Amino acid sequence: MVNIRRDTRNVVCMIIPDEKGRILLIKRGEPPKLGYWTVPEGHVKMGESIVEAARREALEEIEADITIYEGFALVITGMPNDYLEDEYAIKAEISGNRIGEHTFQVLNEVPFLVREPDDERFKNYIYIVARIGREPRITPEAQAILWISPLDVIELSSKGKFKVEPTTLLMLKILHYKSLVDRLFKILSDLQ
Repeated sequence: MVNIRRDTRNVVCMIIPDEKGRILLIKRGEPPKLGYWTVPEGHVKMGESIVEAARREALEEIEADITIYEGFALVITGMPNDYLEDEYAIKAEISGNRIGEHTFQVLNEVPFLVREPDDERFKNYIYIVARIGREPRITPEAQAILWISPLDVIELSSKGKFKVEPTTLLMLKILHYKSLVDRLFKILSDLQ
């Protein structure tokens, strides 16, 4: 039997802000990291664009249509969430284009496709900004939905009071420490 891989090692992740300075998090309803909080996300399928994957995943995870801002993307590359301990993201520090053992780059456009990492152990987590057309819904993939400020997520997780997927926490730390949070909420106003 031939093993046909349908998913790439690229994961599209949607940063969905609201007008109150909060972002949408979902509580994972499936492994890995079952019960952890994260942004809506999922693997890009072979032959699928980043935008197509984001729209598909938003429908699957929160049953919502999204509008994507194509002028910003944050790509984090490194070990996937299933291999990362909770403490890793909490302790990870930013130095240049690295956060912990992961690398990152901020792009001024959402790429149509992102080349998979050369190291087969790694994944790319591609964070894009989106606006939802209606209230998100709880689904089997999203056990709960929460609107919360990025800084609250960082603070609560560092105190062990909030379980967040490691790459989601890395993303929030990059946005906060690279002063990109204000840009994120300006993007939201541009989408309206």
